[in-house]
Amino acid sequence: MIECFLGIVFWGVINYGVDKAREGVNHVEQSIQDSNRSADIKAASKQMTIDNIKNQVAQLKADCESGKKDVAACQAEMSVLKQQYEQANN
Repeated sequence: MIECFLGIVFWGVINYGVDKAREGVNHVEQSIQDSNRSADIKAASKQMTIDNIKNQVAQLKADCESGKKDVAACQAEMSVLKQQYEQANN
């Protein structure tokens, strides 16, 4: 009877320890997933910014070639877009 009770207590302690270890592993896995998700969001945001700048450059080029904007305005805007692009890539 005492052996049975000790066996139950022993396995209860083992199971409790295993459950706590699983909780710890699950917490670490969740932290890694959250970190990866954050990195994915940052990468997607960076790519969207770069794509937006490229679209602005294409539109500016078209406007400049068609004469909608004068040369000085084109150069000034292109300089700003170049700076934005360089900042987005850092």
